[in-house]
Amino acid sequence: MILQDMMGLLDAARRVAARNVNVLMTATY
Repeated sequence: MILQDMMGLLDAARRVAARNVNVLMTATY
């Protein structure tokens, strides 16, 4: 159960990080 929660948090963090990178890329270019 805890492992599932950790994986869920990592997945959410990865998704947010990818979105931030996309925003930075579109903002810089």
